[in-house]
Amino acid sequence: RWNRSMKVFVEFYTDDISTLETFYVRTIGMTVTRRLADFVVLEAGAAKIHICDRAYLPDSLAWGGLLPKNGSGTEFCFEVNDIRAAYERAIESGYPIEHSLQAREWGKTDFRLVAPDGVYVRIASARHSPNVYASQELPL
Repeated sequence: RWNRSMKVFVEFYTDDISTLETFYVRTIGMTVTRRLADFVVLEAGAAKIHICDRAYLPDSLAWGGLLPKNGSGTEFCFEVNDIRAAYERAIESGYPIEHSLQAREWGKTDFRLVAPDGVYVRIASARHSPNVYASQELPL
């Protein structure tokens, strides 16, 4: 059973902390809550991200080219109260939008970007209409 007191944060390892920090602050709207030379904490609502120097990535993951592109194959989703304001912020940041603002058949509106480290980032509204796929879901 899900532990309701559990919280989630994500750590990204990078060679360029500043570029990744700038993306999440200017484009996504997160706030820096802690900064060291090799570690930054960003927060927005319940979302929390740590950006760490790649030197701290465990050798078992980094050695031998196991991560050809950090972040590839990962999608990180943010759900926001005001999707239009989030979209305008992203446009104003000048960062390229991968997929523009669209209403989706699962009842949300979203847009997508690719962060500087290769993570696929989706910014979505809360559900505003029925999910056409809901009848296909298996019971829990």
